[in-house]
Amino acid sequence: MFQKGFTPEQIAAQRELTVGSIIGHLAMLITLGRVNIHDLVEPSVIQKVEEAIKATDTYRLTPLKEYCPDEISYNEIKLVIGYHKRLVEASKPAEETA
Repeated sequence: MFQKGFTPEQIAAQRELTVGSIIGHLAMLITLGRVNIHDLVEPSVIQKVEEAIKATDTYRLTPLKEYCPDEISYNEIKLVIGYHKRLVEASKPAEETA
């Protein structure tokens, strides 16, 4: 539905779920490479959340929210965590198969 132009709020209303649930689904799709983070989060926010992840060495929301500027929402942090996990997975060397 997101790829058809629906906002997370519209998807939540139509599917009778919370916006937080939809954000969680979108974060997973970002991790899987099926949704582009840049369609949901501004580059400056991505940068600030990535800095917070590096500084705190965690994906836990509370420490990341405390590190980030107040204007960055928990939902944005969740989405960037999905993106960061994708980057980490992509940077791992492929396992050699016998």
